[in-house]
Amino acid sequence: MENYLLYFFIYGTLGWMLEVSFQSIKTGKFINRGFLNGPICPIYGVGAAIVIFFLSGIADSNKLMLFLGSIFITTVIELITGFLLDKIFHKHWWDYSDRRFNIGGYVCLEFSIAWGFLCLFLYDINHPLVQKMVDIIPYKAKIYILIILSIIICIDFISTLNTLIGLNKRFKIIDKVNSELRVVSDDIGEKIYEGTIRLEDIEKDIKSRGKDVDVKGRFSKNWDRFNDFQERRLLKAFPNLRKEIDRIEELYISKIDENLRKTYKK
Repeated sequence: MENYLLYFFIYGTLGWMLEVSFQSIKTGKFINRGFLNGPICPIYGVGAAIVIFFLSGIADSNKLMLFLGSIFITTVIELITGFLLDKIFHKHWWDYSDRRFNIGGYVCLEFSIAWGFLCLFLYDINHPLVQKMVDIIPYKAKIYILIILSIIICIDFISTLNTLIGLNKRFKIIDKVNSELRVVSDDIGEKIYEGTIRLEDIEKDIKSRGKDVDVKGRFSKNWDRFNDFQERRLLKAFPNLRKEIDRIEELYISKIDENLRKTYKK
């Protein structure tokens, strides 16, 4: 069991390096893509350890089963992780909705196949070296290493969880602004439909409501509150969260502008 725990830490770190390299090529700058603050992506460590545990018996004799089994295991892990994060924090941490053959935006066929090939490379090229390195470590040394690493990752997890709780509260504030904007937009739309308000009245209505709902000000104020280092790191690591804030702001401001233009034409 201690070997598989070490595999978790080793492949979690290698996964973090892979994510950082991919984002560096994609964005041209360093972004800590880990869920945690430390240089480790737990989802990679869990996936690799499970693949090694369940598929080692057939890996040498049947590469096709290794490939298909790896696709299945990694896809299920990614699907469950994405679903749980969405339900807990009410936001997509990554989104494959723009890719074909996706399931809820959590997984897609393209990346599932990529995970399958990655596992083939892992088992045939990388894992033999990792296994030899782990096997030469004395048993007591493994236990000490695991204790130290476990303490570090637990502290990191608690710190990250505390940050995420704060993020979740602040996203709820943004959702509240979202609801307020919807009420304003719908109210104006109803008045336009009924033909009971002119352009001048709409402008006065918005100005009077602006005391309670300052659209850009409220969004800017809440975005400025994301000033904690860990919060900013998470929002950079998972840009889909930041896009959600921008999407809400643009959507509801555009609705109000659209209603004003319709009224002006009328």
